[in-house]
Amino acid sequence: MDRLFDLTGKVAVAIGRNSVLGSAMAKGLAAYGAKVAIVGRNLDKAEQVAADIRHHGGTAQAFQADVSDRASLLQVAERIEQWAEGWDILLNTPLFLDFSRLSKTGKYWMMNGLKRLCAIRR
Repeated sequence: MDRLFDLTGKVAVAIGRNSVLGSAMAKGLAAYGAKVAIVGRNLDKAEQVAADIRHHGGTAQAFQADVSDRASLLQVAERIEQWAEGWDILLNTPLFLDFSRLSKTGKYWMMNGLKRLCAIRR
């Protein structure tokens, strides 16, 4: 892969990478040098992506979280902060997020949780 840019020293948080597209983008960020936090509801699938990144020489760690749950988002944000001491890139590609299933309050907390996730940066 030609290096169009260099992400060495950067940390990327990839949310919803259980999808084919999300997984490919997370692997692409790693291929360009980013340290990648793989976040998904299914920890086994997240670990598969992280293991593949590590197998190809990248740095990645799997984390479990539900983006529709405020407490889950805040917990994962703190865990990623401890693992990587902040981050530079947020890749939000959930496979499925049915806003109709969330109450107005749930939508509010989800969006603010994502904002909080973005705010806990270096």
